Amino acid sequence: MKTLKIITSLVGLLMISTLSIAQTESKDNLNGTYGEAFIHQLILNEDQTFHYIRVINDKKTDVTGKWSVIDEEINLIDSSNDKKVLTKWKVKNNTSCLKSKKGLATYTLCKKCE
Repeated sequence: MKTLKIITSLVGLLMISTLSIAQTESKDNLNGTYGEAFIHQLILNEDQTFHYIRVINDKKTDVTGKWSVIDEEINLIDSSNDKKVLTKWKVKNNTSCLKSKKGLATYTLCKKCE
């Protein structure tokens, strides 16, 4: 009975450590450029900064700031507090695409294959 408790505890500890390693690796894989240049683009840098560019009808939104990840959702914190910036992006397709929603519109930005 005591041996069973020890084995169960070790298995549980192993599962928790594996999950934390997987989250760290996926966060590192998020760095890069998503979307198309001069249209709708989000650049996530290794130092947790971002550059967001969006052009609609010759009106350009160009914002920089910091980003963080909570439960596979990227949160953008821009210094200008621009309401046009989509601040919440969900990670899709094994971190190769990001999705955001504003009202009825859904936006998807994907990394380019290199």
